[in-house]
Amino acid sequence: MVPAPASQAPPRAACPELHLPPPLPGIVAAVGEDELRWLCLRLAEALQAGPLAAVWQLEVDEFSDLAGELADLVVHGLAGRQRQRAVIAWVRLWGRHGPLELDEGQRQSWLGLWSGQLQRVPLPAYLARPLVRWMEALTAQWVQPGAVLPLRFPSPA
Repeated sequence: MVPAPASQAPPRAACPELHLPPPLPGIVAAVGEDELRWLCLRLAEALQAGPLAAVWQLEVDEFSDLAGELADLVVHGLAGRQRQRAVIAWVRLWGRHGPLELDEGQRQSWLGLWSGQLQRVPLPAYLARPLVRWMEALTAQWVQPGAVLPLRFPSPA
């Protein structure tokens, strides 16, 4: 089957609005921006190797892009300043890698992997707990009743 020309391709749905949880003042400085970005990279690696592997079958460059957008979303969302940059990262993440709609099991896997990354650092509880709660609030909006992430299959040659 030959794909339809771009002019006949179905229109892509608009990116859903992102509702960022309240920022956590001082957390980026306390944890370190580089450390937070590293945690997001490790989270993306764990997601790709585990619960979202069927969805995010990405080339190395695509994966680096996804991990970078996720890091921007988290770092700028947590900081409270330049939150518009977090929204831009969300639009890029969604636009380049598809809808992020999770079922509750996938969300729990995501949260478990995030908690695991925070324990590996290790972060003291007074820093880790707010980061877990913040990620819980962020990912709650991605849960769709009965959602199953769409599988991406390679295009026929």
